[in-house]
Amino acid sequence: MNYTLEQIEQLKLEDVESIILMRLELEEGEEATEEQLQAEFEAYKAELIEAEEARLAEIARLDALKERFELMPDHGRIQGMGIQNPAKHFIDNVLGAEPEAAEAELSRMEAHYKEVSDKFESESWLRNREAEYAKIDVMLMEAIAEKEAGRPEKMEAYLAIRAQIKLDNPKPE
Repeated sequence: MNYTLEQIEQLKLEDVESIILMRLELEEGEEATEEQLQAEFEAYKAELIEAEEARLAEIARLDALKERFELMPDHGRIQGMGIQNPAKHFIDNVLGAEPEAAEAELSRMEAHYKEVSDKFESESWLRNREAEYAKIDVMLMEAIAEKEAGRPEKMEAYLAIRAQIKLDNPKPE
């Protein structure tokens, strides 16, 4: 049975006396002294406390790993690592792993996520340009036709808008 630390502190010998008697492994007919019972009871409580503290530490470790995973909001970006289902991968390869392996795998996921996020962010100028170019693409065909007909004004206007888009979304140095 799992006890909380508070419950362990409140345990009384009579609450677990049958367990204590089994732990003492007395010979048939042998009686345990009060000192033996009390000493074994204190040892049992110490073991329970140690086990509960270890359990709580493991829960805290797993919660910290989950929190770090949740800080990667676009889990889909880690699919470039060959991970099709990031949540399942996290559960199987991080939460289900030994502490060192879990830390290493989560660190690898975080590093990849940062790399992809940084690249995505560094290319925002290009995405912004492409979005703006898409808005004026309809003008291009008419500008080409008008220019072929000897009327370059629409092509000049189109090229001026394109130049402004480049100025508004400069390529970083």
